[in-house]
Amino acid sequence: MTRALTSRTSTARAGVAVVAAAAVLGACGGNGGTGAQPGGQSPAPVSSPGPAKPTAAPPVPSPLKADGIVAQPCTALSSAQTQQIGMVDPQSNPTSTGPGCVWRSASDDLNKVTIAPMTANKGGLDDIYANKGAYFEPKTVNGYPAVLSGAVEDRSEGNCNLWIGVTDQLAVAVQAQIARGANKANPCPVAEKVGAAMIDNLKGGAQ
Repeated sequence: MTRALTSRTSTARAGVAVVAAAAVLGACGGNGGTGAQPGGQSPAPVSSPGPAKPTAAPPVPSPLKADGIVAQPCTALSSAQTQQIGMVDPQSNPTSTGPGCVWRSASDDLNKVTIAPMTANKGGLDDIYANKGAYFEPKTVNGYPAVLSGAVEDRSEGNCNLWIGVTDQLAVAVQAQIARGANKANPCPVAEKVGAAMIDNLKGGAQ
């Protein structure tokens, strides 16, 4: 990836989500026979609803041991991974929903990535699915269920929020904030690359 990593400083907008009950769509009942209305008029066509967004996240295929990054989130990436991605200087950066760590670009310290285990959310990725934001795009990152979702659609400004289910009870936020450089116009691949590296590290496969 190119070295420009993240955008303006913005706080991850992720509150503690409440798992909502799935909405039930009412079905239109029709009259018997041909369905013709009095006066020979045909019934008005019923428009079909658009595709509904999923209300539950896919299950985590193989839960990862995440105690280490909950206790010390700056261990989410190895030193070798940090260097390979082009980041430096991980620093603790707690959020309102749990611990966190921020890495800055080696070439531009205005660009950064934050990794934050969402310990305040006990429903894992299901809580994110229940609290869909201005954008919502399910993903798979390195074999694990994930979703791109943010309260504000500001990806074109260099901000991207990625949530990854590492267990069915714990989601980890990976937030890219890219202020300058080629990745500003499309920051989500940065978040996905960092998220994939984190999973490799949690699996014990980081180089």
